[in-house]
Amino acid sequence: MDLQVRELILALYDGGLAEADIAAELKARGIRFPPGGNHAASIRRAIRDRHVLSLVAGGMTRKQVAEHLGVNEKTVDRAFENMRTRVAKPYTPQELERIYALVEEGMPISFIAEDIGRSGIHLRERFDVNAHRPADAVLEWKRTWSAIRRSPELLELHRQFHPKKEKV
Repeated sequence: MDLQVRELILALYDGGLAEADIAAELKARGIRFPPGGNHAASIRRAIRDRHVLSLVAGGMTRKQVAEHLGVNEKTVDRAFENMRTRVAKPYTPQELERIYALVEEGMPISFIAEDIGRSGIHLRERFDVNAHRPADAVLEWKRTWSAIRRSPELLELHRQFHPKKEKV
């Protein structure tokens, strides 16, 4: 979900509309979500994320927010991650160059997203990653990742050296 849609959802919610009415308004405006996504879940997530961030800004710890809302701490962490990665901030020329180079190499979008610190969902929406990707490169990455997952040593090396996500 891009920043404009998120802001629209929150503005409609602040205007007193219920979630079902917001979903109807988004559909009426022709706003569609990616395949597999739906309006209701996206609306709830936008509202919850803003609420979580406002509680933390008010001085609560992540653990206190989780207890207050009756959710898992990972849900609170996800709210921060959503704000960091799903907001449509502009790509720098260096990021674009790196993304296109990695796509040409056949790297999976989830690896590219991890490498540059963006959301894989956002990258899939923004870039047609399969347009320039040779089928043999995709197959090679599938084999490589499968081998990493099956080997405890390789999996440990992947965990040790993959780009780390910073917690806010």
